[in-house]
Amino acid sequence: MADKTERSSPTQIDVLLYIPNIIGYVRLLLLILAFLLYTNPAGFVLFYSLSILLDFFDGWTARKFNQCSAYGAWLDVIVDNVSRGCLWSNLFQWGWLIVSIEWITFVGNHQAGSKWREAHAKANPKRQISPPEFVQKIMANGFKTWRGAWVIAGLHILPIWIYAMKSGITELFLPNFISYVVAIILITGRAQCLACEMWCIQKHVKELLEEDTGNK
Repeated sequence: MADKTERSSPTQIDVLLYIPNIIGYVRLLLLILAFLLYTNPAGFVLFYSLSILLDFFDGWTARKFNQCSAYGAWLDVIVDNVSRGCLWSNLFQWGWLIVSIEWITFVGNHQAGSKWREAHAKANPKRQISPPEFVQKIMANGFKTWRGAWVIAGLHILPIWIYAMKSGITELFLPNFISYVVAIILITGRAQCLACEMWCIQKHVKELLEEDTGNK
């Protein structure tokens, strides 16, 4: 029985080459191509958007082929943060502030393990620090609610939408007022995401202080 378990356990190379993780590597390659073409709006939007679209497939393939992994969950967020971080930093001088908040949130959440989303999606009476209702609603069912989708759209799509507006791409397809309406919707989604990030950061700080004072 022990031998069978050992044979069925994946090696580190196996995990590195899981299909969803390969998708992550492809996303990184697309990002490199996108930023090499940053001054070429059509090329940048094409490659950056392809990277975003692939993000919707890595989770599906992980479940489809039973290839979920802690490494894959980490890689997925790393690629997301790198892509948005580079774009925010190029868009605005103060873009570093958004980048910093996202990375601080990442450190706190992933220190709690790859199941941090599930932990934030519901109250836990056994813990002193329990997520408020608005956080639970946003993260419910793995963000697969209208509010969760709104927040995720604000997080991922807002920076590329701003780039498209600044470079004049949206004017080719949409009237200006519609572009601004979409921008407002995305900004409000990103604002809700910021509220979640602030809660996650203060939660992590409290947990660190509890650990230091022996109250955990």
